[in-house]
Amino acid sequence: MANENQLPETPTPATQRGSALLLAVFVLALVSLSGIGLLFLANSEVRTSYVGLRDKRAFYLAEAGQENGRMTLFGINGNNPFTDDLVSYPGVNGVFDAIDPTAIQPIFDGAGALTGVTGVGDDVPVRDVTGLSSGYYMAFITNDPADGVATTTDTNDLVMITGVGAGPEGEFEVVQAVVSQWEVIPQLPPATITLLGPPPAFESGTSEPHLYSGNDCQWNG
Repeated sequence: MANENQLPETPTPATQRGSALLLAVFVLALVSLSGIGLLFLANSEVRTSYVGLRDKRAFYLAEAGQENGRMTLFGINGNNPFTDDLVSYPGVNGVFDAIDPTAIQPIFDGAGALTGVTGVGDDVPVRDVTGLSSGYYMAFITNDPADGVATTTDTNDLVMITGVGAGPEGEFEVVQAVVSQWEVIPQLPPATITLLGPPPAFESGTSEPHLYSGNDCQWNG
């Protein structure tokens, strides 16, 4: 038997049901936008890291070219002065052109391989295009800044090696370093011993020159 004092249920107004649906849609949209934003941020960080990796790869290739150029120059020059080398590499015009690293730009073929660089005039590379792993490098020689990088007169036994490196995806770097002669055995003064003091004096006996030969110790018997 029904309770006569129980009030009938009041139906939920349509406006309240519409507000709840709108709130749910808003929360869903907010969560979706947050997820998309996080995904975009993660993708951006990955791309930034990859670009940094490419730049480092090109930098290490350029350093490899610089080191190879230094060793090539040492193999040609040995430990001799750099004057003859500075005359050999500036090209026909007799003046070094590979002096501005910002002007040096790569030249790639259709397959993405490095074939040369611009911004070096007719300078002759001390190390031409050389492949290393999936990249390439080159090396050029100029005079050092103290003597004037465009000149061919060496007065201080210093030269500058410019290494360029190019990766498989078009990344490119230029590094420069001044190198000097490598003295394996440094030049030392003559091995002379000088004793300061009065002339030698002997307490007893005499000191005279004497010639020793094998006859001084003959075997007897």
